[in-house]
Amino acid sequence: MRVRHLIVFVLGLTVGTSAFGQQWKQSRFELLGGVSICQMFGDVGGSASDPGSTLMGLKDITFSAMRPGINLGTRYDAFPKVSVKGVISSYVMTASDDGSRNENRGLKATAFVTDFAVTGEFYIKRGSDNRLFSVMSVRGGVRPYGNPYSIYAYAGVGGAYYNSSGNDMLKASPRYVGGSGMTAIIPIGVGVKVNLMPRVAFNGELGTRMTFTDNLDAYTSPFSKSNDIYYTLTLGVSYKLVVKKSYR
Repeated sequence: MRVRHLIVFVLGLTVGTSAFGQQWKQSRFELLGGVSICQMFGDVGGSASDPGSTLMGLKDITFSAMRPGINLGTRYDAFPKVSVKGVISSYVMTASDDGSRNENRGLKATAFVTDFAVTGEFYIKRGSDNRLFSVMSVRGGVRPYGNPYSIYAYAGVGGAYYNSSGNDMLKASPRYVGGSGMTAIIPIGVGVKVNLMPRVAFNGELGTRMTFTDNLDAYTSPFSKSNDIYYTLTLGVSYKLVVKKSYR
């Protein structure tokens, strides 16, 4: 009996390893969906400290200024350690002078943003594709093996449509530039992926969108030296599509 169990175990390991070597080629596409929280950094608001030490707005991140967003997209595994992703996202963003070094101005801004970005994902550590399940385990029934965790950095290009407005104080300012517009964006960031089931994975990303406009918050300061940016934290799931080859 022990010899038979050993043979079954070896066969199962061999089949599983072979499947892992070929499965990423047969299941390269994934559907993505998730929710985000975001915060924009422009000329409205700012930190209460030296504006030159905000680390591209990182020191200005506050929970009260974060607003929700949603996103949908698809991912294509081009190579074992490189994937290409296309995502469309919609956000609500706000900015306020309350609690900042500019609190006496009393400005508040709101922006509705929809962006589309194509990014390349470069995997620092990539888990076993789909987190393989050994259906020939000798004991314990069906159980997973392999590393389910992936870590990657991403960068790409895209575009954003925005519609911004402000409170009465902002609209009365000669620097008010509210309205709609479009801008190119450069998204960069880091992400993690955890394979939960053969086709389902959890995805988490933290990144920034660098824009080419100074009008995202409906206000242009005479002291502004850079364009507006916004940070996003996205949590979601992905579903892998398995493409079966047909032989004639």
